Amino acid sequence: MNQPKIGTNPLNPNDQAANGDSEYSPTPTPVDIFKPRYPAKNYQGVKVAWTLILKNIHANISQNEILVLTSFEDRPGNVWIVVDVDRFPKILSCRSGRSFIVKGEIASVQGQDINLKDCQLVFNLTGKLPPIES
Repeated sequence: MNQPKIGTNPLNPNDQAANGDSEYSPTPTPVDIFKPRYPAKNYQGVKVAWTLILKNIHANISQNEILVLTSFEDRPGNVWIVVDVDRFPKILSCRSGRSFIVKGEIASVQGQDINLKDCQLVFNLTGKLPPIES
């Protein structure tokens, strides 16, 4: 009997959701998230990969984590990322205006602020950004 596939197959090793490793996606973008919606959409837990622009290093959260303020393109709104400086020490030498790719999970959206957690950073020394792999 042919039944439509619903959800994921936990017995299939090729099924990424079954492996617990869902892909990072360039969408929704911060622009999409900041659009007013009624009722409001919950983005918490969505894994995203965005090219962001460093505004400033805002504060130390712990001995090895910092809170970094970034923006998306030249759009209004803030994207706050938590960076593990032991894993990504290059963030400490970045200047304001530097672009880099951030892969992370949306922790919360509050007004014009998006908070990402479990962030991974991708820097490119050539000045050209690599494509975001989805």
